[in-house]
Amino acid sequence: MADRKSWGTALLNVDLKESSTRQIVTAGRDRWALECLIAAGDKGCTPIDVSAPNSTRHETSDHYACVVMSLCPRHRVIVCKDNLQWIVQRCKRVGAERPWRSLQYFRTREALMRLCARVCQRIDPAALAALPDIIGGSA
Repeated sequence: MADRKSWGTALLNVDLKESSTRQIVTAGRDRWALECLIAAGDKGCTPIDVSAPNSTRHETSDHYACVVMSLCPRHRVIVCKDNLQWIVQRCKRVGAERPWRSLQYFRTREALMRLCARVCQRIDPAALAALPDIIGGSA
């Protein structure tokens, strides 16, 4: 899967808890990540297991491998390189080598969701609900 050169647009079906299905359009690194998770099945996978195409270990890079989600064009959530905490970041300079700057760090999903709702009100709370209650072990 990682050897594919192009990750164009694809339509995927997502099974929701309410026994319904939702279709999403995905492309690029998001498509690659979803297809890796589908291929891994119940075992799951992380960017540590499977390196993303053009990925890097620099948390401030556009190509950082452990992006959890983009909240909006200027904000995103990542997992730190040591897998200990979530970090909310803001894009300072589009096109810069390392355009992302960290705003706050979180160990609990509840605190992360509170800030994400303030930073970008358009976020779907269900998008973060799949994260574990605590990251990196016990708080």
